Amino acid sequence: MRGSATVEFVLVVPFLLAIMALVWDVREQIGFRTDIARQVHIAAAAVADDPIGGPFAAGMGELRGLLERDGVSGAIDAAVVVRGSARRDGTNCPANQWCPPRVAATWPNTAADGAWARDGAVGCAAGPADPLPDAGEAFDEDATVLPHETQGGEDADPDDESTWVSRNLGAQEWWVVLDICFEPRGGTFSGRLANLSVALFDAQPVTRRRIAWGSIHDLMTCDWCRLSASGTPLFTGN
Repeated sequence: MRGSATVEFVLVVPFLLAIMALVWDVREQIGFRTDIARQVHIAAAAVADDPIGGPFAAGMGELRGLLERDGVSGAIDAAVVVRGSARRDGTNCPANQWCPPRVAATWPNTAADGAWARDGAVGCAAGPADPLPDAGEAFDEDATVLPHETQGGEDADPDDESTWVSRNLGAQEWWVVLDICFEPRGGTFSGRLANLSVALFDAQPVTRRRIAWGSIHDLMTCDWCRLSASGTPLFTGN
């Protein structure tokens, strides 16, 4: 009987270790994704809170450095979004009515600035899943700025563009929008249990996230993100 119990214990131990590894892996992933979200929000807030210094490129470069330290591939697509000046049919937007949002400034200047990969990683090779428009361009009719904004309130109608939050920006309102893709390096989550052969659970999931941070400053006070009278962006990166 003692021998039978010993055999059963030996057989059960690997399953217990596997369950422990899975629980650890899930907890680490949740915590890690939370840290990424925090870093992205901090970067967006830093840019939106300094309309005079123009820290767009510096702020995004710092964010890239943080993500690159812990990942094997990644991509950042950033834009300053403002209220557009024309409707879809080319007519001027009436005051106090909805208008398509427009990109006033972008980062990066080159693809190499906003994307990276090493060790043959391909998780973020294609960049963000839904790239932001180029500087000076408006969002398409079916393109949301905020995640899930078509379901984000009692008045939001998925089939009525005019009810979306991003379509009702004020004339002096501007958002910093960040779209990121991040692929963590192997062992990020189960590193402490690496000797238990639980690589199955450490699947290096790719994180894709978009956030928007509204500035408390008026657009007219932003030296680096305003549009000129002709609609040409005054700032497109550095």
